[in-house]
Amino acid sequence: MFALFQDGPQRDASGAIVEAGRVATNDRKPGDCFNGLGKLGPGANSMFSIDAVPCAEAHQAEVFAVFELAGTSYPGHRKVSDEAWERCRTELDRYAQHAAEDPSVRTHSFFPTEGAWNGRGHNREVICIIGNPAQSRTGSMRD
Repeated sequence: MFALFQDGPQRDASGAIVEAGRVATNDRKPGDCFNGLGKLGPGANSMFSIDAVPCAEAHQAEVFAVFELAGTSYPGHRKVSDEAWERCRTELDRYAQHAAEDPSVRTHSFFPTEGAWNGRGHNREVICIIGNPAQSRTGSMRD
């Protein structure tokens, strides 16, 4: 019998990451800072795990929202993409207005594919991220 173990980050009582580690797909939270954004590549729409670090350390990106889309039938790639993008923009305005207006910061959304939507887990989760793979920063972008 084999088991897969991940070296997850250590979190404090509030849920903030205080020691670096890999964060699995089902354990990302708004406020998680991480590196490796550039490894995802253009057009990527899924993210299985990230190299999470405390926001006080140098990092390339930050999760600013995690939410689920409604519906039972897969509405199509374009509709899912558009809805994820629209909601992420709204959430970013709430999370970090200055980041929404900063041209050096890029917004990314990771959303379910048709296979994930219709699969055993019925994944409807969207992950919204802000950052720049070419520019590390320290501290949270949260207002």
